[in-house]
Amino acid sequence: MQLLLMTHPKINARFIMNKYQTIINICAGSALAIMGWFARTLWDAVQELKQDLSKLWEELAKDYVPKDGGGLKSLSAGQWCDV
Repeated sequence: MQLLLMTHPKINARFIMNKYQTIINICAGSALAIMGWFARTLWDAVQELKQDLSKLWEELAKDYVPKDGGGLKSLSAGQWCDV
């Protein structure tokens, strides 16, 4: 059978094309796997940033907006005129 592969041009060409196709499939599969891993890593990072941002908004609301009634209403009453 190996002698037939080496001597017959059509069978030899198919065998070489199969080797190249296998190499192309392996390279394409590896590249897609790496791109998928990278996309998943980016997705996880974005989700983590969304959670961090929502926690930051909660902390800012607690720390910087007073709830004693002297917040934005008192600023709109004319305190900015002295600036």
